[in-house]
Amino acid sequence: MAHVWPRLPHGMAMELLSEVTASHLGALLEGSGLDHQLAAPVATGGTPVPSDHIEKVQESVRGLAEQHGWPESLSRTSVSGFDQPCSVLLHDLMDIVPADAAHEGVWSFLSLVVLPDVSKWRFPDAARDRMIGAPRNVFRRLWWRAEVLGRDALTGEHALGEDELVQIMERPSLSADYRVAREIANVVMSRAPQAGLARSELMRDLAKRVLRLMPVISLDALEDHELAYEIETCCALSAEQLISVESNMGT
Repeated sequence: MAHVWPRLPHGMAMELLSEVTASHLGALLEGSGLDHQLAAPVATGGTPVPSDHIEKVQESVRGLAEQHGWPESLSRTSVSGFDQPCSVLLHDLMDIVPADAAHEGVWSFLSLVVLPDVSKWRFPDAARDRMIGAPRNVFRRLWWRAEVLGRDALTGEHALGEDELVQIMERPSLSADYRVAREIANVVMSRAPQAGLARSELMRDLAKRVLRLMPVISLDALEDHELAYEIETCCALSAEQLISVESNMGT
């Protein structure tokens, strides 16, 4: 069952952000909670998320963080080891409706009330755009990755890395169309090893190429097999270009 989550007002979120910035992880853990007097679900309908459901999400995310060394610093090379499973975990457990997932207040509530200790552990500088529920929020961006790209792109030995995910998810023209985003992810995961190319380089070139194609062809109007053909063609051109560049550099 989908739930509506509490939404923390922006003003209160900014006050809590100041506290998070000034606090250490132990204090944030002790001061976290499952509710806030100013946070409430949207009043237009839907089933409010039960407190025990929020607690399950809280405990599960904390357990994952502990597996990756919380409260010790998370190394740059270990970031994807936390982010990828956390994306799937949040998407599986929150049972949140997409309209709620697009609201800043929900993610401010999660990152500043429910899990401030994990939020600051993941982003120690507690930057505003990571703590407040904007699109780059610590948890919001992870949930949307799973929503847009699906589980296969985020799990297993061929899962996309951070740089590859950013190429899709931080380009709204690509991430807004789930079919386009997933087709790009799938073709890069399958073609890069065959071409012997660095996957991040192939993803970067392909993303730009698809963006240049969009004003010419309405990708959202294509049938699945037609869309696959267009993305495959773009990927083949990107691979050819990158191989040519590498070849010229080697001569």
